[in-house]
Amino acid sequence: MPPQRKRRDPEERERDARNGHGAKGDRSSRRYHLHTTISAETEERLNSLSSKFGNYARVVEEAVELLSVRESMSPATDKGNVDAATIWHLLRSELNMVAVGKTTFLSYIATLPRKALVDNNAIEVIEWFYGFKNITELATRDVLLAIKKIWMSGNYFKDVKVEEVEPGRFRALFVHDMNDAKYSEYWATYFQVLLEEKLGRAVKVLVRPQIFHMEIQERGKADKQERPTREPR
Repeated sequence: MPPQRKRRDPEERERDARNGHGAKGDRSSRRYHLHTTISAETEERLNSLSSKFGNYARVVEEAVELLSVRESMSPATDKGNVDAATIWHLLRSELNMVAVGKTTFLSYIATLPRKALVDNNAIEVIEWFYGFKNITELATRDVLLAIKKIWMSGNYFKDVKVEEVEPGRFRALFVHDMNDAKYSEYWATYFQVLLEEKLGRAVKVLVRPQIFHMEIQERGKADKQERPTREPR
């Protein structure tokens, strides 16, 4: 005669169900039924998304994952390890950043007065990136790495390389695909104003149509400061 399977006590089965245990596997592999009430607008959006993701359950799982990421990105969080897509989403949602087409952007900066370069929001954005830490508390490397991560997330540059040549002296290479020296001049001046006039670094700049180089030295380590080869017109 085959061995008899021990019958489990009803209270034990109920306790296991509450704790997510049981014969069907661990909690991560189990599926649960949900019942809730949503608005007609939400139902319409849910139907649309389910056709893209496969079913309602997949939409809910993706939504929970995205909300978890957003919750972890509180204003006091350092965003150094966050991917580019999430940073751009947070820039739009938390700092009201907007996307501008490349042609529109070039026409905009063609007649931009210097005052707009001086009164920019670079400090606000960099402080936001580091959980609103005061920018004067940040090392030069931290500022440059924030510029790299933020501006590449916004698709302003294809690549940004930052190198510390020696203590207190850095080189940065900005690469873009605009093929227009005005674009390089604009951003070279934008960052030079930030680093020199706001943070007291000495900066040398070399501008080309698709790239620009910056050499940054901390105060006391450079004898002179130079402007970009041409100012934006």
